[in-house]
Formats: sequence, C-alpha cells, structure tokens
Amino acid sequence: MREIAVPQVRVKSPDNPDGIRALSHAEIDRALAALPCSTEISVALHADLANQQARWNAEAEKLGFDVTKQRETEAWDQEAEASDAILEARATNLTGIEIKIALIVELGSTGPDDSEFPWPQLRSTLADVKRLRRTFGTARC
Repeated sequence: MREIAVPQVRVKSPDNPDGIRALSHAEIDRALAALPCSTEISVALHADLANQQARWNAEAEKLGFDVTKQRETEAWDQEAEASDAILEARATNLTGIEIKIALIVELGSTGPDDSEFPWPQLRSTLADVKRLRRTFGTARC
C-alpha cells in the first residue's frame, strides 16, 4: 500500500471540492451518473483506475499477497469451524460451560470495555462460573 496506494480515482463534483473517491468501476459509473460529464472523462477515469489496479495486482503477486490472503481466509474458516464445534458440543462440567461463555465473549464483544448488553452480563456470568469451578472443582459424585 505504501508503494502504489489503493487503486482509486477522484471524480470531480460541484458538491464536493475534494471530488468523489471511486474505488471501483461501478463507483465511477454511479458518481458520473449524477454529473454532466463527457464520455472522454468517463473513459479516462476508467482507464486510470484499470492501470492502477493492474499495478496493484502485479505488486500483490510479486509480494505473494494473494497466497497470504488465501491462507488468512483459510485460518478464519478453521477458527469458525472450531468455534462452531465447541459451541455445539455438550458441556459436561463447569469447565466446559466456562469455555463456551469465554468463547462467546471473545468472539462477540468489541473489547473488554464493551458496556453494551449483553457483554457486561456475559463477563459477569463468566466470572461466576470461574468462581464456582474454583470453589467446587470438577469433582463428581
């Protein structure tokens, strides 16, 4: 991104002195639909974006970005599968319940200071389960 920046063009707009930023050909078309622009301007913007995208793609390939992105996607998929398996499994003790609640809090909240429902309540419930597990352990009758 530092080398070539994100492919984008600026469409001049009477309503916005900085212009309208377009990151795709569809965004160029939407921006131009509301403006009285010539075909030449449209062609030039599309060509500029296509050239920038080609440079981006070449640099991404050189750096192995696509392979890295694919590996990242696979890792996210594996995490989702593992999380689903944990949440679908039947908890048989307090440790299992603790793990499930901790996973929900980790996956769902935006951070430890998230004060919106249900995150404080889930963190409190998790603390209760941890306390009970320490108190009663995992002993069975």
